[in-house]
Amino acid sequence: MTEVVALARKAGWEYLIVDGVNIPTERIDARFTAKQHWYSGKHKRHGGAVQTVAAPDGELLWVCGVLPGKTVDIRAARRFGIAEKVLRFLGLLADLGYIGLHPDVVTGYKRKRGEKALPEGKKAANAALAGLRAIGERANAQLKQWRVLACDFRGHPRQLTTVVKAVQTVQYLIRDPFGTAGTGTGS
Repeated sequence: MTEVVALARKAGWEYLIVDGVNIPTERIDARFTAKQHWYSGKHKRHGGAVQTVAAPDGELLWVCGVLPGKTVDIRAARRFGIAEKVLRFLGLLADLGYIGLHPDVVTGYKRKRGEKALPEGKKAANAALAGLRAIGERANAQLKQWRVLACDFRGHPRQLTTVVKAVQTVQYLIRDPFGTAGTGTGS
């Protein structure tokens, strides 16, 4: 992750975008899922939670290891220290699931209990942020375009990290997000 941030800074980007994605898996044997670790209540299916970091243009830059599907985005981001690694050098945009991750992470505004609606200024700020952050969803699409991740993964979910990291590597070879193919700096 540190190398990605250094290359992003060298490329002149002002911020990166963090987002979470659920990779669907088949339900595994009941003896492994007695507590349903791999079941995501939000997505109503078994799967693995993956955090992606994207460039401002939506290119996939980094993926974390796969965590059980019940893991929420903010917990996964804290586990991998995404905010601390990125915010030393760049800004970080995130959706409402990351409120409270770090004081410097730019998230939107939530409506408070008892409020009927957000004030117009906060609505406008949320709309502007959503326009920038939505481009980061492209990184999730790049990850899930690979058939092995688009359909229900049939192996044990613990094997999913290897597959996700392999897909990220192939994406680097195909897309070259930092434009380093002929410079000898590697990616």
